[in-house]
Formats: sequence, structure tokens, C-alpha cells
Amino acid sequence: MCRCVHPDTPHSRVPLRRLAVQFLAAGLVMALATGCAWVDRLIHRKEAGAHAISLHPFAEPGNDVSGRTQMVVDAGGTQRVCIRRAPILSNRQMMEGKLESGGDPQRPALRLRLDRQGAMLWLQACQEAPGDRVAVMLDGFFWYTMTLPRPTDTQSVLIDGPIGQTEAQAIVDSIPGQYRRLNPSPGLF
Repeated sequence: MCRCVHPDTPHSRVPLRRLAVQFLAAGLVMALATGCAWVDRLIHRKEAGAHAISLHPFAEPGNDVSGRTQMVVDAGGTQRVCIRRAPILSNRQMMEGKLESGGDPQRPALRLRLDRQGAMLWLQACQEAPGDRVAVMLDGFFWYTMTLPRPTDTQSVLIDGPIGQTEAQAIVDSIPGQYRRLNPSPGLF
């Protein structure tokens, strides 16, 4: 049995196993006191295949000197559009997603369920400007143009963009992790 000297009393010997148990107990108490948020961040430091989705209003290029607009391109670099920097919705309000049939089995639609804040933002956008076109961004690139619907379903957003089955499933799988990362649960203290 390995023995080491305890730092408080120079002549007493404390088993190494006891020190390890004390260390683990202190770590467990700390994890419980902080709400395990730091443990979740440590374990899921970088979500593999995480996708950022956001919906932005279009803007007129060159009319804004305050920096509230930006020019973005599609993934191929062939199309440039000007959008407002502040999104209508983003991953911060999208809790989960699921695939729905969009008519073509090779091109499914994404149904993204919103949290309470997202539902309010979506309702406001759909009531103020039904029929307006917005830019749907995927990973910082312009993906496609979507028309704001009338406010019938404010709890979710239907994204019916040009995407394949595999990519759509990857987006749906990454949404809950992105939501947890952007909205961490508060700790006890």
C-alpha cells in the first residue's frame, strides 16, 4: 500500500486511495454546485457537424452607413445578396428539428421547433410582413430565399430549401446541441 505525507500534518500518513476519493468528491460537489454546465461544455467542446441557421431580412446595398447590413455570398460564390446583420431567427431560438416530406423524397423539408422567444419573434415577423422575402443563411452562406408565411403556426418554421437528405439530417441532428450551447442552463450559484 502506497502512503504519502498529508500536507497539514507532516508526520501523518494518508493512503493515496483516500486522497483520490477526496479529490473526486470535491469535483462532484463542484459539478453539482455549478449546474453541470461546465462539464457539458467540456465534454461537448466542439460539436461535430454543427450547422448555423438564421433568417435575415434583405437590405438595400450601400444605403446603410451604420454597419447594420452586410454582403453575403452563397457557398459557390456565384450569388451576392445584402442582408441585415440582425437575424429574425437563429439557432438561439431553434430547439429541435425534424424532416418532413417536401414532395420530393430526395429533397426533404426541415420543420424547426422554436422556443418561447423564437415563437414571439416569428409571430411578429409573420404579422408585420407576410409575403416578404427573407434570406435563409446556412453556416454563414446565403442558402436560399424564403417567403414569410401568414402567422398560422408560430411554434415552428418550415424550411423547404434546396438540400439533400443527408445534409438535411445532419442539420436536424445538430440543432439540439447548438441550442444547448447557445442557451446554457444557469448553475445553482
